[in-house]
Amino acid sequence: MVFGIATILAGCLGRGAPGAAEAEVTRGTASPMLFVERCAAENWRPDLLGRPESAAHKADLPAGHRILHPGSVMQQDYDALRLNVTVNRKGRIDGVYCG
Repeated sequence: MVFGIATILAGCLGRGAPGAAEAEVTRGTASPMLFVERCAAENWRPDLLGRPESAAHKADLPAGHRILHPGSVMQQDYDALRLNVTVNRKGRIDGVYCG
């Protein structure tokens, strides 16, 4: 009986979900054009990440940008063209993203 159960379990363990093998092979191969940030956050990250908040105020950030602090209240609307800059509790910029 124990042998029978072990055999059944071994058969089940060897099978993944349908399409699992294909998902593993194709993961990470999507076209980079699918992940282009419309607010150009990738261009701002090198100049802002890790710097003090004053760097964001001195930069010529696009109109409509937001500088967000821990615990600050913000609207939950998503705007792909809006640049968001997050500042941590130490006053350093720790995030630059669209939304």
